[in-house]
Amino acid sequence: MTTLVQKESGVRARTRVAILEAARKLLPLNPSASIIDIAEASGVGRSTIHRYFRDRTELLEALARHVYCLSDEAIARARPESGPPAMALRRIIEEQFDLGPALDFIYNEGLVRQKPELYADLTAGEIQVADAIRRASKEDAAISFEWRERVFWTLLRLGAEVSAEGKARHEIIDAIMNTLTAGFITAD
Repeated sequence: MTTLVQKESGVRARTRVAILEAARKLLPLNPSASIIDIAEASGVGRSTIHRYFRDRTELLEALARHVYCLSDEAIARARPESGPPAMALRRIIEEQFDLGPALDFIYNEGLVRQKPELYADLTAGEIQVADAIRRASKEDAAISFEWRERVFWTLLRLGAEVSAEGKARHEIIDAIMNTLTAGFITAD
């Protein structure tokens, strides 16, 4: 009997992840996608989604937690505290790259923004990324750390956007790194 309960729990967990993964991939492309659209993308019925999430708001909150968990796992895999700073940032970019559209969607989703407690789960990973950016940064008081951090995340988001247009992932990551390390404008 215990095995059956564990198996059901495993099936429930897999179904929940399938729904969240479908939402993670669909909503950045179509933010107004309905529960029915998400159900179709995840291969379940609308009633199944409602067994897991009462409404769209609850689904979006669960999606935020899911994406933050994936983000933290990606950052941990990147080992941002080890190796040369620029290589640490490159590893972060490589690991976070596919999450870019979902992170962008979550950050800009009004319902999620109204619940700052959802962002608390993201703090540990963001601190590691910030530390890696700080280690890699040149000494230049004219550019604030906040600006550097925003540029990093903006380039990651832009990379995901360009990837959706068909550009090769490795070329985009190289372009992000070149922009961060060398820039592209010659001073007069």
